[in-house]
Amino acid sequence: MRKLATILLLVSLLAAAILPVSVSMASNTTLAEYIGTVRITNNGTTATNVFTVFNLTTQDLIDGDFVFQNVTNTAMQTNGGADTEYMPAPGATIDWAVYIPQIIQAGTLDYRLYLGGNQGMDAEIRYFPGSGGMTSVDSATLELGNNFTITQQGFVNTTAGSDMNLSLKPGAFKTYVSAAGSVTVAILSSGAPVNENRVPDGAGGYTNIASQFPASTSHWDKVDDPPGVPDDDTTYVYTVSLIQEKDAYELQDPTFGNDAIINSVTVYYRFRGNGGAGETVRAQPFLRLNGVETAGTEQSQASPGWIDKNELLARPGGGLWAYQDIIDLQVAVGLLTTNGAVQCRLTQIYVKINYYPSTIDASETAIGITSSDQNITT
Repeated sequence: MRKLATILLLVSLLAAAILPVSVSMASNTTLAEYIGTVRITNNGTTATNVFTVFNLTTQDLIDGDFVFQNVTNTAMQTNGGADTEYMPAPGATIDWAVYIPQIIQAGTLDYRLYLGGNQGMDAEIRYFPGSGGMTSVDSATLELGNNFTITQQGFVNTTAGSDMNLSLKPGAFKTYVSAAGSVTVAILSSGAPVNENRVPDGAGGYTNIASQFPASTSHWDKVDDPPGVPDDDTTYVYTVSLIQEKDAYELQDPTFGNDAIINSVTVYYRFRGNGGAGETVRAQPFLRLNGVETAGTEQSQASPGWIDKNELLARPGGGLWAYQDIIDLQVAVGLLTTNGAVQCRLTQIYVKINYYPSTIDASETAIGITSSDQNITT
C-alpha cells in the first residue's frame, strides 16, 4: 500500500444541529491503494458531537483516477480501526468533513483516510447539513400532496438549542427541536406580508471608500442611522474619487423566525454632494451574499441637497431567498464624484425585508428525546 502524504490540520470545531447517522458496520480497506493521516487539534474547550473540515479537492482525486466518480472507494477510520462518519467535498469544492464524538480541551485525534482500489469500501459516507442546512428550490415535482411521510435518519442533537429545524417547508410544515429533549412537528400557515428594516452593524467584505466623518472608528457606524432619522452631515462616508469606490456592511440579524417566507429585499440609501448646483455625484446600491453581488442602478444627484433612493434587488446568485441568506446578507454601496473638488457623501443605508410570517396551526411534541441516532418520521 502506498502512503499518501500526511495531512496536518489545526482547525476550529463547528457545532451542528443534525450530524450524520452512525451504523455499526466495518468498511473494507484491504484493497485501498493510498492511506493518509488526518490530524484534528482542538484549540478550544472539550467538545462533544461536533464536526470539522479538512481541505482536499474531490474532483482532483477523481480526475487523477485516485477514486471512483462516486467516491465509494474511500473510507475514514480511527487509529484503532473503527469506522467514522465523514463527507467528501462535493465536486470541485475542498471541504471534507469528519464527525467527532468527543475531543478534549487541547486534545489531538488522528484519523486514517483510505483512498483507491477497484472496489467500494462500504464506508460511512454521510451528509453533513451543518447549521445552515440544505435548501431545495420549490418545484412541482417536490410537492407532497395532502398525505405524505418524510423520514429522516441521522444523529440529532436535541440539546443544541430551541427552534432548530430538522425539516421545513415555509407556510406548510416543519419538524424541529423545540426545547431540550423535545421534537415537535407543526402545520404552518402564512400570514399577511410584513416588513422589517435591518441597518448595518459591522464591517462587510471590504472597506474601499476613501474617507469618513468623523475620521474615527469604523465606516459602518457612520451610515447606520435608523430609518426615518438620518443624521445627515453629523456622520457619513465620502469620496472625491472620479472612479467608484465601494464599502460593504454587515447587517443586523432578523428578529423574525426561520420559518418565514422571504419575499423581497430592498436597499434604501441617502447621499449628496457638497458642491454647488449642477455638481454631480453618483451612488449605486448592491446586495452581497457569500461573495456574490447583485448590482442596483447607479443614481445621480446634481444639487447639494440630500436625496433618498431605494431599489428592490434580486438575491445574489439567483434563486429564492432563504432565512440563512438574510443572516449572511451584506449591503454595499459605490460612490463617485464627477468633480474631484466635490465630495460624494453617504449618511444612511439599510435594507427592508418583506416576508410572510408563519403561524403554527397545529402541532404534536415528543419529549424525552436524547441526542442520539434517530429515525424521525413526519
